[in-house]
Amino acid sequence: MKRIYCYLLTLIIFTTLVVTGCKIDQPIYPDGTVGGGTGGGGSSSNFISYTFAGKTTRIESHIVFQVIAPGVVPEGSTQIIGGTEPANLFSIIAPTAVAGTFPNGLIAVGTDLVGEGTIVFSTLTSANGFNGTLKGTFTGQMNDKTGSPAGPISGSFSITN
Repeated sequence: MKRIYCYLLTLIIFTTLVVTGCKIDQPIYPDGTVGGGTGGGGSSSNFISYTFAGKTTRIESHIVFQVIAPGVVPEGSTQIIGGTEPANLFSIIAPTAVAGTFPNGLIAVGTDLVGEGTIVFSTLTSANGFNGTLKGTFTGQMNDKTGSPAGPISGSFSITN
């Protein structure tokens, strides 16, 4: 239980840093798309795409990842965050600093949904924790803020910082 609190604390700090960063008025995109262009990752090919409750959402702005080396709390983890407002934030924390498949990752969507799932990092390179490439997929089971099951989630990501 102590481990999940470390992950949640790190997620909250990381989310706060991203959300409180410079804010530029965002253009309006079609339903199901959060942002567009080059925000956060510097390349229009950066994205997080997920399907939950029959709706597919694609985030294309304000996407970053951080790799924390072993020996630093949380012990060897990779974090992904994307989105422009608390209601549309998406984040993943996986207990690894290397590519592979990890069955106990934390997935959060907006302010009301959190769950666990399997995170697959097909590519994970990072020179200093922030710069590099991260690609992969995820599946999981989400719960609402009361802890009740809210349904399955699945998706993919491709990020180059």
